[in-house]
Amino acid sequence: FLIDAKRLLALSTESIERARRFSLGEVERFRIGYTAGFDYHRLPATLAAFHRVCPNVKLSLHDMTCAEQMRGLERGEIDLGFVGMPDALTGTGLQGECVGSYELLAVLPEGSALARKSAIVIEDLEDVAFIGLNTREYPHYDEWMRRVSPAFRPRRVQTPDRFSVLLNSVAAGLGVALMSDQNRNLPHEGVVF
Repeated sequence: FLIDAKRLLALSTESIERARRFSLGEVERFRIGYTAGFDYHRLPATLAAFHRVCPNVKLSLHDMTCAEQMRGLERGEIDLGFVGMPDALTGTGLQGECVGSYELLAVLPEGSALARKSAIVIEDLEDVAFIGLNTREYPHYDEWMRRVSPAFRPRRVQTPDRFSVLLNSVAAGLGVALMSDQNRNLPHEGVVF
């Protein structure tokens, strides 16, 4: 407990100092981690607004998984992270704010019989191979899935680390996935949301 308490105090002191330097305009670079599958459409507007307020601060963007961002925040390698899944912060000592919420959609291979339906329910996915994110890189993903539908227990066939791999796997017909509606903005040939 003492080791964790010292680490948290050091991180708090470092965060306060970084905020002080930032408010005085002493920070030259602001490093932002983001997960390509979350807030993909919101990031450009956020960056533009930041640049209007702080035109002299250079922004450095890093495409990272949730776990990579949390490690980056703890080590001081990034200053802000858009982790996409608030559950991922559980037990880390990091704090987060919700900046958006989205509708959950099924991602289906274009040639799937389910893709021809105008609407589906979660139970339609029960006997279909499922592609879910890797819990090592997206901590607490399983808990998030249980909240989506407590009775939904998919037959998981793949657990990729990246959204691009997830979309490519669905396009190849290896299974279906669940993603937020903002992912329609990601390149996704061969899939239907």
